[in-house]
Amino acid sequence: MKRLARAIYAGLPLKRQVYGFIRHRLGIVPSFYEHLHFTGPFELALDEARSVKLLSRGHIVENDLFWRGFGAGWEGSSLQLWKRICDNRRGLILDIGANSGVYALVAAAVAPEAHVIAFEPIDRIARQLRANIGLNRFAVEVEECAVSNRDGTTAIFDVVEAFNYSASLEGLRGSTPVQVPVCSIDCHLGPDRAEPVIAIKIDVERHEAVAIAGMRETLARDHPTILVEILDSAIGSAVADEVGDLGYRMFHIAEGRGLVPAERLEPLGDHDWNHLLCTDEQFDCLGLGEFLSEN
Repeated sequence: MKRLARAIYAGLPLKRQVYGFIRHRLGIVPSFYEHLHFTGPFELALDEARSVKLLSRGHIVENDLFWRGFGAGWEGSSLQLWKRICDNRRGLILDIGANSGVYALVAAAVAPEAHVIAFEPIDRIARQLRANIGLNRFAVEVEECAVSNRDGTTAIFDVVEAFNYSASLEGLRGSTPVQVPVCSIDCHLGPDRAEPVIAIKIDVERHEAVAIAGMRETLARDHPTILVEILDSAIGSAVADEVGDLGYRMFHIAEGRGLVPAERLEPLGDHDWNHLLCTDEQFDCLGLGEFLSEN
């Protein structure tokens, strides 16, 4: 019966148009919006002047962004911070673990003179990433490789029958190992590039400290602002050890609240996994004090 209901729902026409009218014209977000998914393109407003287009395939992230909007739903505070970090800047912006490319697209939209590189090792997900980039006609460079502390090939653990937000070099229950190219950021970018790295987003499912170990020269040279996912205190401790001598301040990102100064890197709650690493100069020049949580 459930299969039949899902098949009937999938075949209903004009879902995007009807949902768009409900959300954007009437301003209504139904309490059961997570069940009101659709397939097809939609426009996501970043602010009054800028937007990006995304292809929804009925998955969680795009559906949440469609209904709740940029900065209000999925990773809302993180995305608002990322937008500020990238806004109208020049240089290299790296989205490591790009998935379908939300962070890369935001960077390209608000920093048109920057060079955005998105790293996504899973082939079928990289195709969706490229489709989103093409929909926006952005010049985002896609690298189909995993980021670690060495170059070569390695096994990534992927749930191959599903759209996967959690493929990892660290192993994954119920997953299948797939061989993919792997690179370190220091080797991939090389020492002779002219452009500084200004911002990095890292979401590599428990491999963050190893990935950061492979970009130590880049961090020491450019001190980019970093938005990094930390899933537990052990990963946080390892990341803190890697950046401890580089002059970074550490903040939790409390989704829906803002920045919370951190003495150590660890999740604040069930969904507050992201953290911000920045220098004192970046904190002041980028106006990040505006994002400090009041409670």
